Amino acid sequence: SRIATGDNFFAFDAVTGTPAWSADIGYNPGNCFHVGLGTTSAISGTVLTVGGGDAAYYGLDADLGTLLWRHALDVGPSGFAWSSPLTANGRTYFGVASDCDNPSVRGEVRAVDSAGGGTVANQFFVPADQRGAGVWNSPALSPDGSNLVLVTGEDYDGYDGPYNRAIVSLDPVTLQIRQFDKQGTPGNDGDFGTTPVFFSDNTGRTLVGATHKSGIFYAYDAGNIGAGPIWQKNTGVRIGSRAAYDPTFGDGGTLFVVDSLSQLYVLDPATGQERVPPFDTGISQGNMAIANGMIFFNMYSPSNVRGAVRVLNEATGETIRYLVPGRQGAINGGPVVSHGFVYWLSGSYLNAWSLPAPGAATPTVTSNPTITPTPTACTLAFEDVPTGSPFYPYVRCLACRSIVGGYPCGGTGEPCVGGNESYFRPGSSVTRGQLSKMVSISAGFTEDPRDQRFEDVPPGSTYYAWINRLSGRLIVSGYRCGSVPEEPCVAGSNLPYFRVNNNATRAQLSKIVSEAADFTGTPTVQTFADVPPDSTFYVWIERLAARGVISGYPCGGAGEPCDDLQRAYFRPNNEVSRGQTTKIISNSFFPSCNPQAAR
Repeated sequence: SRIATGDNFFAFDAVTGTPAWSADIGYNPGNCFHVGLGTTSAISGTVLTVGGGDAAYYGLDADLGTLLWRHALDVGPSGFAWSSPLTANGRTYFGVASDCDNPSVRGEVRAVDSAGGGTVANQFFVPADQRGAGVWNSPALSPDGSNLVLVTGEDYDGYDGPYNRAIVSLDPVTLQIRQFDKQGTPGNDGDFGTTPVFFSDNTGRTLVGATHKSGIFYAYDAGNIGAGPIWQKNTGVRIGSRAAYDPTFGDGGTLFVVDSLSQLYVLDPATGQERVPPFDTGISQGNMAIANGMIFFNMYSPSNVRGAVRVLNEATGETIRYLVPGRQGAINGGPVVSHGFVYWLSGSYLNAWSLPAPGAATPTVTSNPTITPTPTACTLAFEDVPTGSPFYPYVRCLACRSIVGGYPCGGTGEPCVGGNESYFRPGSSVTRGQLSKMVSISAGFTEDPRDQRFEDVPPGSTYYAWINRLSGRLIVSGYRCGSVPEEPCVAGSNLPYFRVNNNATRAQLSKIVSEAADFTGTPTVQTFADVPPDSTFYVWIERLAARGVISGYPCGGAGEPCDDLQRAYFRPNNEVSRGQTTKIISNSFFPSCNPQAAR
């Protein structure tokens, strides 16, 4: 919950849905992603452990909801509880990370007493005078309980030690580091993006793996992580969506990995080889669940099934059905299957579905829309964006997520070849309204847009929700009313104007994307000759340049002389094209779409 006061954690009767109890576990209204609570809970015996909104972990009585203990992170104002707790043998393990590196904190894992909340062991991953290597995913414990494995965050402020952006194994009792393996390149937000998963193969080996932000899933011998991966598979990464392992399906079991383009890879755990071509899942949110030969995904897109659960046949990838609730809404976590029930959240509603009792009629949900089966793979059909186009992977990345669309054929210079083609127009400009929509959806912003903020963006207008979401986060602003004759001040409101139909510039795009992606850091260099440190957009442009998201134009052209450093030119005031926009947004929010990401 993101409300400002009152109880924000709730328990219900699992069968009837009757409220059981509620508790207040803290708030942080300034969180960088506007997340109220960043973890799921864990239960051991009668103790429920969960991360609060106030940079602390809470131990609650699972039956009554009463507070047993509160364990504060105490790592400064930017600490936040991202790591869902792991409970085992009377201990609760969780990682320590920052609120989107603003600023970064010293990466750490802690083990606390589940009954009292006191620290019994901890381990840092950078020296006392450094920051970085935050643990924002959850630790994982081997099936025999002898090995704790976690992944760490990226290097920070120039420090790249042995445990930054690494997978690390530890003694679960002392938390002493046993082995580690680093992946990725420094200075590029190159950490692992998912919690590790333990699995086995047909020889009985215990393996462990996780997906890196480069898009590569790395698999290791769990007892010899230091030797490096035994195989790797470039699948693309959906940040936070952990791989799943079914030991009952296939020789040695089967590993399932979902990627950023809604493809589910079905892998041999021994080799990483694909057992069948990838399945299409639709755009889901959170982890998958596997039960009784079925795979469950909580749907984010398309809109007619948003907030529903899609059920796939594990063996064929065929869609068995959609579970569409009466009230559909935004989602942030995966479904749970337990004791014959499927539980999931859609908007502010908790749903619980199950098979009907013997003799009972099967319920009918009249609000179910007609579902069009999704294709087995997402391909593009824009006549002006062929597979060889430099913008093809980026346009595909956003189009397959329903973030961008095209224009029907038949216009000037856009003939209908077969009758149903569409055109993307990669060289056309992007308006401020279109840019707001693309960035807001890519960033996953779904909050209530609330009251009107701009005179020329009234409720009900095309881009109202997306512009207001960015404005509410102070990412975009407008122009003071009365500054030009055609933008008069309206008595009683004096709202600014957004100029929704004006074309966006390369500088404006850089600021909006950098802020929405929450890229931080203080630039120390000047990359572009025409963007000096005192220019308005310097900070945001440099943050994107440092991450390889943007590039410029070689010096030496008309009006763009080469200086002593042969610096390129960014052309910040040029209008940005649709092709350029898809590339910059894809590289910022979906880096695995970049064909160079795994190199």
